[in-house]
Amino acid sequence: MLIVGLIALNTAIFAAQPVVTTSDFTSEVSAGYVSKYVEFGDVTATGVYTAGAEVNWQSFKVAVNTLNTVEISPFTAALNRVDLTGAYKFTSTLADVSVGTTYIHFNNANKLDFSGHWRPFVSVTNKYLGVTAAYDTQSRLANFEAKTKYSVDLTNGITVTPALFVGYTNVADALPKTVKAISYTNGYAGADLTLAYGVLSVGGFVLQDGHTGRVDGGWHTAVKYNF
Repeated sequence: MLIVGLIALNTAIFAAQPVVTTSDFTSEVSAGYVSKYVEFGDVTATGVYTAGAEVNWQSFKVAVNTLNTVEISPFTAALNRVDLTGAYKFTSTLADVSVGTTYIHFNNANKLDFSGHWRPFVSVTNKYLGVTAAYDTQSRLANFEAKTKYSVDLTNGITVTPALFVGYTNVADALPKTVKAISYTNGYAGADLTLAYGVLSVGGFVLQDGHTGRVDGGWHTAVKYNF
């Protein structure tokens, strides 16, 4: 009877252990090109080659992304920036909430700037809309952005993803205390259209810059592989 009881106890303990399967892990590697790199509503770099990787395990995410410049003739390549991101996602039927931070390292930072920037963030997303709040602790920049996004299957495996976005960036004061204190020149808006087939995507965007009042545009392409 003792042996039977021990066997039953071990069986119960084994059954109570969480089973980690390959479905708990997702990963992605990507490489691409962006004619104009947009951050917090501003074009911060032009002619950027990107490369990155992302790993998700259950509700945890770890990602790395690099920004590089490449000259064809004569051929030169430089690693300008590395972004490291860690986040945790709370899931629900209405929307998912992600909390995390990104550490940005600049290889050749301006003498008046920091070589490292921390950007904690919170995002709320569902199938159609995403809202993100982020704060650059070194530059004292607070950013709020809302973006619509929904992919439509066209034909023969081709999908199109139109997106609209609107945001606001405020220096050193994330929440103005009065309506009159809001600087509307810090607002921006834009649109993006991306076509994808298999691992390849290509698209373009327009941006209404609140600081300059001009409309800017650019294009992007990427190769992404999930495994």
